[in-house]
Amino acid sequence: DLVTQALHWYQTANSTEGWYNHGNLLWTGFPDQSVDQDAPEGAPQHHQEPAEQVVILPRNPQAAMESFETAIRLGDADAMYFVGV
Repeated sequence: DLVTQALHWYQTANSTEGWYNHGNLLWTGFPDQSVDQDAPEGAPQHHQEPAEQVVILPRNPQAAMESFETAIRLGDADAMYFVGV
């Protein structure tokens, strides 16, 4: 599928942007399964309830952090900001 191909190409590119995007996709999953914990109560959420969506790529925060750490080692400022370095 296209999501798996994207993960492969992000990793194969071995670039700062590739590793950051790889981590971001793993962090959110596909479709996006993250929930905005800081949103005001009653604010519309951008995600669907799990029963309504087909999960193509489940969230994997541990693997995402490994990707962000690789991006940081390569000098990616976005990954540094995301992780809080």
